[in-house]
Amino acid sequence: MGIAAIVMTPLSLFVTVYFPAGLQWFFLMTGALQYLQTWLFYQPWLRRWANLPELVVRNVSTPSSPQTSPFSAKSAAVYQSPRTISTTATPVKDDSVMSSVRSGMQSFKEKINTSNESKKKTSQLKEAQAYEARRALEEEEKYHARREEKSMKKRDARFKKL
Repeated sequence: MGIAAIVMTPLSLFVTVYFPAGLQWFFLMTGALQYLQTWLFYQPWLRRWANLPELVVRNVSTPSSPQTSPFSAKSAAVYQSPRTISTTATPVKDDSVMSSVRSGMQSFKEKINTSNESKKKTSQLKEAQAYEARRALEEEEKYHARREEKSMKKRDARFKKL
């Protein structure tokens, strides 16, 4: 990553040299502000003012400790996050892991089955409601047909009298 930062700077300048000047200024100012922000966050006075935890500065000359910045040769500020949970874990046996996986799969299958059953019940309910609606419409049509037939008979009876 350190080498990438060093190589990408001139490479991005070479690639974007014919872009409009506003874009060049944007890249320049973004890089400068990022450098300023990084420098500020490494300052102890700002970290105290913002209630940020202190950075631990350690010697990077040993090969076992990572170098966090390609520009720092002797020391680097490294953020050490506080432990929030206990890391004492007990070893797990393979049988218990497999039984846990099996029980999880079983509960998953049960959820799927209950989901499928509820979908089936929902579709049956919709079908029943549609059937009831059709039946109600048919009954209403029959009622109106009987009523119309009755009124026709009354008219016919009046015409016969005349």
